[in-house]
Order: sequence, then C-alpha cells, then structure tokens
Amino acid sequence: MNLDKLLKELRGDEDLRDVAERMNITYSYLSILERGTDCRTTRNPITPTP
Repeated sequence: MNLDKLLKELRGDEDLRDVAERMNITYSYLSILERGTDCRTTRNPITPTP
C-alpha cells in the first residue's frame, strides 16, 4: 500500500485540517502527502522522509 492511500484510509471522514493539526504538520503538506504529488513542482512524485 502506498503512503498516500494509507493516509487517506487512516484519516477516513475526518477533516484534513484537524488531522494535520494533531500530526503537527500543515494541512497543505498533508494534502500533498495524500495526493502523492506536489502541484507546486509540476506534479512531481514526492519522496517524504521521516
């Protein structure tokens, strides 16, 4: 399972902003992780690190 699909599954119906706040990251970064691509860099695949 890809990270993007796993994050979407774990978040379920919860609001993106609420989940991002609990994770202590920005909601925009969580959105990028869930999409698996970064629209700021012409939709290049992302490679997140711990």
